[in-house]
Amino acid sequence: MSDTTTNSRIKTFQAAVTIGSENLLVALNAVGQVVIATATTVQKILGTALYPVASGEQVAVKLLSPGETFEVIAFTAAGTISPGNLLYPASGGAVATTAIGTAGIHPAFLSLATATTGDVIEALPYLYGAAVSP
Repeated sequence: MSDTTTNSRIKTFQAAVTIGSENLLVALNAVGQVVIATATTVQKILGTALYPVASGEQVAVKLLSPGETFEVIAFTAAGTISPGNLLYPASGGAVATTAIGTAGIHPAFLSLATATTGDVIEALPYLYGAAVSP
């Protein structure tokens, strides 16, 4: 079971894999550990890792909860991003302007800045989990 603190936007979880840097999207696996999110894990995304950790270590995750707040969140960019772009989970826990490989994936974030691959970019949750077309 994960270690969590009630009523907090930051929760700690055990990492099932190495998380190589901060601001990567992470998702929950079937045993309650976090993994780096990919384009196919959009419905299981928890938030962003706050620092890098090795597999098996505890990592603090800034949780996404747009139903409660529209707080700006930092992510790692995959590709060129402009302000106002809709963003999707991408390979390696980053975010990109296109859904990769899976039909029906909805945008999860709205870019607030310009970035290129590897840059940290700020974005807002965008109808997170809603079944709408981009």
